[in-house]
Amino acid sequence: MTVKTMKNRMIFPLFDTYGDETTVEFFTQEAMFEGWLRSEVALAKAQSEVGIIPAEAAKEIEESAKYEKLDITGFWDEVKNVGYPIVPLVKRLSQAAGDSGGYVHWGATTQDIMDTGIILQLKNAVHRLEELLVHTGDSCAVIIEKHANTPQAGRTHGQQAVPITFGMKVSVWLAEITRHLQRLQEMKSRLLVGQLFGAAGTLATLGGKSEQVRIRYCEILELNVPDGPWHVARDIVVEYANLQALISGTLKKMAREIADLARTEIKEVSEAKGKLRGASSTMPQKENPISSETIIGMTTINISLVSGLFQTLAPGHERATGEWQAEWDMVPMICVGTAGSLLLMNETLDSLAVDSEMMKNNLKKDHGLIMAESVMMKLTNKLGKQVAHEKMYDVCQRADQEDKELVDVLIKDRDVTRILSVADIKEACNPLHYIGEAVAISKRTVDSWNVLQKKYQLKS
Repeated sequence: MTVKTMKNRMIFPLFDTYGDETTVEFFTQEAMFEGWLRSEVALAKAQSEVGIIPAEAAKEIEESAKYEKLDITGFWDEVKNVGYPIVPLVKRLSQAAGDSGGYVHWGATTQDIMDTGIILQLKNAVHRLEELLVHTGDSCAVIIEKHANTPQAGRTHGQQAVPITFGMKVSVWLAEITRHLQRLQEMKSRLLVGQLFGAAGTLATLGGKSEQVRIRYCEILELNVPDGPWHVARDIVVEYANLQALISGTLKKMAREIADLARTEIKEVSEAKGKLRGASSTMPQKENPISSETIIGMTTINISLVSGLFQTLAPGHERATGEWQAEWDMVPMICVGTAGSLLLMNETLDSLAVDSEMMKNNLKKDHGLIMAESVMMKLTNKLGKQVAHEKMYDVCQRADQEDKELVDVLIKDRDVTRILSVADIKEACNPLHYIGEAVAISKRTVDSWNVLQKKYQLKS
């Protein structure tokens, strides 16, 4: 953002308020310049080591390549005229380097420096994303271990289905977080690569020393060495953005479920409470699930941005004609929005209030019909699946129409009591006796999470 337009800077209510401040720091004007300057310094150092430019020139370039030393007055006006920021950057760095200025940016092209610069910024963003993901997973694991046996109504198509446990519900969230963290580890080597291939990918400007310079350039920056130019191969950038879309999708689902479970009619969980937190401007009683709402809003933006970024995958020939520029704004926004959503989700999970008694009470709603499948499976042993299903359908209809509890209707049904004793019926209507693998699933999911953390030595 330029000084010239700072007073009239556009406001983004969600991102400015909830965007992760740590990630924002990786995409400030200074951070962007630092990425470019580090790339220029690495280029000069690598070239001096193989005898392309004098060692003294590389030293002077390094000493001059400091953000605070550059006069950036009018910089963005020049960018607007040229179309790219590296030409005015090189002009200023060359001036700052004095007699050695003629060796700045020797043989490289604009996109080499800008691509390497953004990767250096993304390297920090990746570490922060990893840190936030680990926190999310750990928070889920704590909830799972505490509520692995807490019975809750499982819901399908918006209606009660069969009993589950709250721990099992959260284990579905954790399983996704585990896979996202695994994906992040796997893609690091593909994403964190340097770019140094010159105008059209051949780096002919450096003659027979081009590969040697590129390898050293990447080593200095602690980046992987690419096999070939990726000026128009943007899959590595889009892959990282797409991972953030997947993470955003998971967070959106989690937030949606939390908001739904916090509904007045359900009230099984609630976000942190506080004076006027989630307050309405007109209804004094309201405590809206504002964190979940914000996460849903931010992740919607994240996913929408990523879907647009896919259009950058098709630049023509050896250099793009406009597609690449879209990354300049979209990639930082996606990183800030995803990190902000994760940060807010972590705060939500760490303060989430779980009402296990309400969960048990809700299992009794709708006349206890949630246990219909359980009873049906008991009857199936004698009647067969289809007949048992039809029988239980009739029983459920009767319980609903007569406003009676399922267990009471079953006990008075002679067809049922010829097969099941009263004790069997009551056992089949007990939610705690029909949670299947819920506890085992919870344990396996936490175990898998712990194994992944140990494998990559990750801690929140």
